[in-house]
Amino acid sequence: VAGHFIGSRQAVRTETILKTLMFNKALRLSAASRGAFGVGNVLTRMSVDVQRVSDLIPWLHYSYSPFLMLGVALSMLVTQVRLALVFGLAVVLVMMPLAAVVIAKSYALEEVLMKRRDERTKLMSEILRAAKGV
Repeated sequence: VAGHFIGSRQAVRTETILKTLMFNKALRLSAASRGAFGVGNVLTRMSVDVQRVSDLIPWLHYSYSPFLMLGVALSMLVTQVRLALVFGLAVVLVMMPLAAVVIAKSYALEEVLMKRRDERTKLMSEILRAAKGV
């Protein structure tokens, strides 16, 4: 729990830094770049990347800790109940591909969400341009 809290705090700090850099970069875009893609489109894509990075940071310690926990659990199972080791290992091995499928589906849904954000951003900038014209 403490590791996740420290990671979450670091994620907020990192997200703040990256968003500041992102908006400073957006302010320095040339007119050709703004015209080719639109500031809203560029900012949406960059903010999605920033969000992915900041979402990753609290979970980084989980890249090594499951192996450590699995090793401890398996060694305890070996010493206590030998047959349970086989079933516990089977459950872990069955759940790994299932987790991969869920993660792939999550990324696919995020792509759909990003496309819809782009459409919304384009629509809002069109509305704002039309309002300026009136």
